[in-house]
Amino acid sequence: MKILPAGFVGNASIINLNHLTDIPEQSDRNEIAALLMRHSSRLRAYILACVRNRTDADDLLQMVAIAVIKTENPPTQDADFLRWAREIARRRILKHFRNSSRLGILEPKTLESLAEAAAWVDQQDASNLRREALLKCVEKIPSETKALLMRRYASPPASIPELAKMFNRAASYIAPLLYRVRQQLHACIERQLASEERS
Repeated sequence: MKILPAGFVGNASIINLNHLTDIPEQSDRNEIAALLMRHSSRLRAYILACVRNRTDADDLLQMVAIAVIKTENPPTQDADFLRWAREIARRRILKHFRNSSRLGILEPKTLESLAEAAAWVDQQDASNLRREALLKCVEKIPSETKALLMRRYASPPASIPELAKMFNRAASYIAPLLYRVRQQLHACIERQLASEERS
């Protein structure tokens, strides 16, 4: 059995997991706790948009956190985790509306639309982060390679033979160079995004 830290602080709420002592020992439990902490403000915003009551939103977020922590083998990829946790939240919200006679029922279609809108916003955030990381990584490559890359992906893009002619290099040199640069940029972007997540 494993006792988790006393609480996780999100932007606007505390997810208290102090009383959970019946959680199976798992090597990725700390990773799940970190994912939960990272996404708690987004989950709470989604819940609050649905229930329109801060106290209820905090209670529901607590229930979602407990369900997430108690689940065996939850997703550990960032985007998959958020989508999965939001689905747990959606089901808890529906149950909340069914059990609360004082509340007007929010149509499941409306909840679905809110979930889709939240997912779209998340995708835009991820795209913007990836674009910013790419720009930072491109700044790190040598100027000639950067110029080559810009010409290759300009509009319209230059072909390998055109690049060879422009840069006075053999086509057999250009193609592997572009491949290596793409690999380096990909690795750099992943490092940059991982570093953003940790900060």
